[in-house]
This record gives sequence, C-alpha cells and structure tokens, in this order.
Amino acid sequence: MPLSVISALARQGLDPWQEAGRLSRLPKSAATDGVARIITAMSTDKWIIADAKAIAIRLVALLPGQAVIPAIAAIPVAFDWRWMVVAAIVIVPVAASIIYLAIR
Repeated sequence: MPLSVISALARQGLDPWQEAGRLSRLPKSAATDGVARIITAMSTDKWIIADAKAIAIRLVALLPGQAVIPAIAAIPVAFDWRWMVVAAIVIVPVAASIIYLAIR
C-alpha cells in the first residue's frame, strides 16, 4: 500500500509542517540525505539507498526555496489597539443584551 509523505512522517513522530520547514532551510544535499533517511526508516522492506535518494531528490525539489521562508516570516503584522477598544465597546453590550434576553 503506498504511503503519503505526511503519513510517513507521522509514523516516525514528526510534524510534517515543522519537518518541511527544517528541510527547506538545509542545503539541498543535506535535505536530500535527510529525506532519504526518512524513506529508508519508514519501510520494513530494505530500500536500496539509490532508490530512496531518487525519491528524495524529487520530494526536496517540491520544498519551498530558502528565500521564501524568511520572506514570509518577515511580514510585519500591524496591530491596532483601537480596534480592540471598539470591539469591546460593541461586543460587551451586545453579549450582555443577549444573555439578558435569554434568561428573561
């Protein structure tokens, strides 16, 4: 039965998103070696390392490049406290009204 990458990682106790992030920050050769080790460890059959490396090369090519991860992490998130105050002023009276009407 074929396994997905997610189920193979889960069987080894790895979080797929964290592992993809970790592998995408590595040089391609190190990431390929890491994925090949995951492939050989997941099966009870003895994988030929060349086969595992060939599969690993194709999978590593699907990972985002190293420039993508820092760019996403560097996106500034603006937080405006005024919206919290407005939300509190609106939400608290509405919630109190709903509760009052529900128990009445």
